[in-house]
Amino acid sequence: MYVPGASEHKIYLNLFGGGYYIGNLESRRWIPYLLSKATNYRCLNIEYRLAPEHPFPAALDDSISTYQWLLAKDIDPSNIIIGGQSAGGGLTMATLLKLKELKLPLPKAAVLISPWVDLTASGKSLETNYKYEPEIVDSGVPVATNYTGGKSTKPPLISPVFADLGGLPSLLIQAGGIEALLDDSILLAERAKSAGVQVTLEVYEKMTHVFQAFGDLLSESKKAFDNIKKFIESLP
Repeated sequence: MYVPGASEHKIYLNLFGGGYYIGNLESRRWIPYLLSKATNYRCLNIEYRLAPEHPFPAALDDSISTYQWLLAKDIDPSNIIIGGQSAGGGLTMATLLKLKELKLPLPKAAVLISPWVDLTASGKSLETNYKYEPEIVDSGVPVATNYTGGKSTKPPLISPVFADLGGLPSLLIQAGGIEALLDDSILLAERAKSAGVQVTLEVYEKMTHVFQAFGDLLSESKKAFDNIKKFIESLP
């Protein structure tokens, strides 16, 4: 997915959201288009395998294979941005951790939009912001169990917020101020900073989960994409 004039050598690897159980390339084209438009990168949006037919680690295996394919195509890691929305944000973090474990060169940076990185559901915002997004809170535990195949949600490749985050590239984290998963973003930013990672956390007042999907219809969404562009342009 790319807009006319997008760089041929700069790739934005996008991992879409959907609780690890819904979504496909047809239904998840809009945000990749907006990302390409904002960044001038070519956006590679992959259709990773979904639960329950394909529980963890199938989605992670697919994202790793895609990244290795990019490297095999002689795409310089310094020209790769990886990012995701919601569950795709969690998968983005898991991908970075697995790449580090495999001692593969890491991408230039990561952009996380309303990332779901704590499948243990320990964040207090699940309670404080419940009235704004009850459907997300109510579905969280069964969806997490669906993804893990009934196994523990605590392993760091499933709940990356609990991982050793040292050595990861720069992170931009965007979250809505009233979204149920707000604490996922806040805790991830805190833990990443403590591990020495360069982190930018942006919390948009009165915004909900993945509000960026509103595109140009919402001033906050426009600002969010502008800030993604500025973040990438500011990278060394």
